Amino acid sequence: MGNAAHHSARNMASARAALDSRRRRRYLLASTASLPVANQMLSKPFRKYLLLLSTALVASTMVPGHVTFGQTAGCTYAGIGTGTATITCDDAGNVYPTGIPVNNIDDLTMIVTGDVVITPTTGVKGISIIDAGGNSINLDIYEGAQITTSGNNASGIYVKGGIVDIDTSADITTAGASTGNGAHGIHIKAAQSVNLTSRGDILTQGNSSSGIEIFGTMGDVALRSYGDITATGDFSVGINVDVTYGDVDVQTTSDITIQNSRGIRISGVFSGGNVTLISSGTIVTLPTTATVRHGVMVNNVDGNATAEIDGAITTYGPNANGIYINAIDGNVDLTSYAAITVNGQNSHGIFIRNTGNATDTDTETVLVDVDGTITTHGNQSHGIYIADTFGNVTVTGTGDISTDGYRSHGIFIDDTSGTATVDVSGDIVVGKDYASSPSTTSDANGIRVTDTEQSVTATLESGGTIRTYGASAHGIKVGGTGDATDSDDEVVTIVNKGTIVTDGETSLGIYVYATDGNVIVRNYGSIITDGPNSVGISVNDADGSVTVNTLLGSTITTQAVGAGGIHVAYADGDVSITVAGDIATGKSFLATPATDSLAHGIYIKKAYADVEATLASSGSIKTYGANAHGIFIQDSGYATDLDTELVTVDVDGTITT
Repeated sequence: MGNAAHHSARNMASARAALDSRRRRRYLLASTASLPVANQMLSKPFRKYLLLLSTALVASTMVPGHVTFGQTAGCTYAGIGTGTATITCDDAGNVYPTGIPVNNIDDLTMIVTGDVVITPTTGVKGISIIDAGGNSINLDIYEGAQITTSGNNASGIYVKGGIVDIDTSADITTAGASTGNGAHGIHIKAAQSVNLTSRGDILTQGNSSSGIEIFGTMGDVALRSYGDITATGDFSVGINVDVTYGDVDVQTTSDITIQNSRGIRISGVFSGGNVTLISSGTIVTLPTTATVRHGVMVNNVDGNATAEIDGAITTYGPNANGIYINAIDGNVDLTSYAAITVNGQNSHGIFIRNTGNATDTDTETVLVDVDGTITTHGNQSHGIYIADTFGNVTVTGTGDISTDGYRSHGIFIDDTSGTATVDVSGDIVVGKDYASSPSTTSDANGIRVTDTEQSVTATLESGGTIRTYGASAHGIKVGGTGDATDSDDEVVTIVNKGTIVTDGETSLGIYVYATDGNVIVRNYGSIITDGPNSVGISVNDADGSVTVNTLLGSTITTQAVGAGGIHVAYADGDVSITVAGDIATGKSFLATPATDSLAHGIYIKKAYADVEATLASSGSIKTYGANAHGIFIQDSGYATDLDTELVTVDVDGTITT
């Protein structure tokens, strides 16, 4: 090279260096300008030190192939500083003792090959990506990769900030200290949005170490999880999505085993965000001393919550619900094909409460369809429990429900401002612990609806059965319905097309009480009671009219003293009873006909308007024991009003006493 050319090259290099220096200085000035005022008021010597340090750091980011805080051996870097960076890591860096840290980089694509083994030193995260500028983060980890960490806050994969898109097939194991925090399998924090697919198995150990933890997302979250997840520490959730300002969409086939927390938790979905959850794996929350061990939990959602649950859910301990949905401002739509088993007091198969918004003009709904099975073991542990809702509630399904304990109902709807509808065709068995003690109170009802402001409809479809054990265990119990302060005509409608059997004392087949509005009861199927004072159909304290119809082919059969067929008492409106089926009462008195059974076929007492009792030609009433009348009407009409109440009895069928 000649002198002229040599000097020209040197001049060009000097010009580039000067340009780079000016760029670095502008970057530095912009960086220091964004510092808090307190930091800008530092002493001149210290500011000079920061200037030198920042200049060095900026210079390092301007060098192609260099990442802030240095490169990691085993990874190749391309496009650093160009706005789009690519990092590829392979087995050359195994076992990555410092993990793979990436900080403050532009849009990133990172590939980890399937032969990578990451086992950093204690307290170091496996892969750590931190973004402060809202850049895109695309992380792809191939099948076969393994990440194993130990110590507090040593998550397998940690991403903070950015627009996150992760597809990982890595198997991840973390071992946080038993008293420590935060060794999650995958931890995504403060992202703009999240799209995560996890295919590998995840095992976490230590407290507050969830399998997948997504926290503080400013936008939407989409999660797909296919690998098994096991978390053994306290407060360690299988899948935890917490505080999101957008929609949350979780779909998982993962088998999830939890030692001391919840299987799936979605909580704090704000800015009108909706939740969609589809889960088909097996979820088990093991017995521990923890107080919250729900299988699935969806909580505190501004928008709607939609869930479809398959597979199996098993929980242990008190207050450990199979599926728990709480504080949803919008609609709830739950479909369960799962086999749900809960073991503990106050642990419900499905528990939904505090839904709808009392301050808006919309009518929110709760829709529950159960085609799987629900089994509860423990006192006050209902199969399906829906409470404190604003809006309408509907429960349907073909699934079977079984409960063991005291006051453990099959389906329980309590305190709703809208209508309540139950339409089921499965087998419901409640109070099984009382099978050998019919005189001991179980207070376990097959279907129970209380404290509703609007109309109620409860239907047991053909092929469905309700069986109750223990005393005061009614097949279908509805009470405290309607709103006496409005002008609407609320209606309670009970329809039995299946079979209802009660085993204990004072256990009525169908029991309706304290209603504001009209009552309609239709029996197409069979009602059988075994205990004393266990009436087939009883309506008591109705402010409106009462209509009871037993259809052709239907049966009501009772065995014991005081167990009548149909009783209606204290009705303010008209009473109409039509029997086209068969009623047989007090059958245990067959051999002792002189002994009082007091088991009347139809008994109407203190009806204050018109009364009509009809026995159709296809119908029959047969009573056993003494003082057991076919049709008995007593103390009806108002003695103090000016109306003339009518009592009409029409018998075309057969009465045998």
